Amino acid sequence: MSLASKVAAHAKELRFVFCTSSEGSKGLREFVKSSYVPLKKENPKFPLLVRECEGAQPRVMARFAKGKEEAISVEGMSAKEVEGVVEKLIS
Repeated sequence: MSLASKVAAHAKELRFVFCTSSEGSKGLREFVKSSYVPLKKENPKFPLLVRECEGAQPRVMARFAKGKEEAISVEGMSAKEVEGVVEKLIS
């Protein structure tokens, strides 16, 4: 099962929060640049939120049933490592 097909089956929302220029957010920015369109194409009604803010700590957040939320810092991670974090959150 691909990442795109797992997203909506396990989570209610995914948020990507990162700084627009910091080196620590580079991997998350690259992940969003390469993965947002495929994720959205396969899950057009699923909320994929991208929040860019100067100085923000890079993190991936997921909201699940009954309002449960989980956030994982991805500071300094590569795009591939960020993908692993997203996989972990939605499995």
